[in-house]
Amino acid sequence: MRKSITAAALVSVLALAGCSAPAAGGGAGDSSVTVDTPIGEAEKTELTIALSAPNVDSQAPVHIAIDKGFYEEEGLTISIIDADNIREGLVGGSLDLGVDNSIDLIDAAVAGTGLKIVAGYRAREPFLLAASADVKEPADLEGKQVILGDAPGTPIIDVRLNELAKAGFDLGGVGYQAVFPPGFSNAWVENFVADQVKLTPLFPRHIPIIEEAGGHFVLNEMMEWPNDSLATSESWVAENPNTLARFIRATTKGIEVYKDLSQQEYVQTLMESKDFTVTDAERDPAIYAYGPLLYDENMLMNQDSFEEALAAFGMEVPDWNSYVDDLNLQRAQAALEG
Repeated sequence: MRKSITAAALVSVLALAGCSAPAAGGGAGDSSVTVDTPIGEAEKTELTIALSAPNVDSQAPVHIAIDKGFYEEEGLTISIIDADNIREGLVGGSLDLGVDNSIDLIDAAVAGTGLKIVAGYRAREPFLLAASADVKEPADLEGKQVILGDAPGTPIIDVRLNELAKAGFDLGGVGYQAVFPPGFSNAWVENFVADQVKLTPLFPRHIPIIEEAGGHFVLNEMMEWPNDSLATSESWVAENPNTLARFIRATTKGIEVYKDLSQQEYVQTLMESKDFTVTDAERDPAIYAYGPLLYDENMLMNQDSFEEALAAFGMEVPDWNSYVDDLNLQRAQAALEG
């Protein structure tokens, strides 16, 4: 999970939007396609896509769908590329589809870039924070160094503090020292193990390391949370509704395989063959299970969780249709159910 889109990044995306001038409206608004329209032949068959995070949990469903031939069955050829800025690629046209941080996508969409979220992707987030063995209550952190996020002022810090308070570990009024060591989550856990910090966020792959170091969880909750979403431009949707529906249908099948925990060996072997790292901790079925749990089977979007996340970040909640076009998601799911 990342902080919301920076002003500089948004200006860059908006500049591209002005240059490429995507069609206003588009997609569901300007097309004769309805939920009941049968999915026809793909308008575009060779797609370039980008996925937000280079790890197994975020990329496995798409690689599974490629390996199982689900995209091929839809007449699609998929090329996955690394992109420095997925939103810029979508607006500028170098990308057909992209999976990116949902909050960043909403920011860009409501700013007038012509982007739309067209399906859900990872729909949950594990909120995990661990404290040292000698920290029994919030007051024990008085004067101690703690990690709450990757940089001062990031909205996720407030979210974590709020969730800690709900869990009965309220840091309000406690004089802790927030620190921000470079290196993101792996560095956080290294600092925790070295007893340089007394509280840290972590991810499921770190659980065995934390437990071995004697840490205990003060927050361990899987929340409904719009982690990241599938997006493209309005003009692309208008020009390629059948391609989009076919891509979503194939990706849904990939997610279904990923969520089948009996497929762990297949999934991890596949991802290692694609040069992804699978750690010893991630081979533990209990740790592996966190990844598939992040997904819903059908790629649908929970409007309440989107709006709760926006509110948690202190952002205005825009009209749902200003950043979402789920018509072709509905078409794909109706075809799967039929």
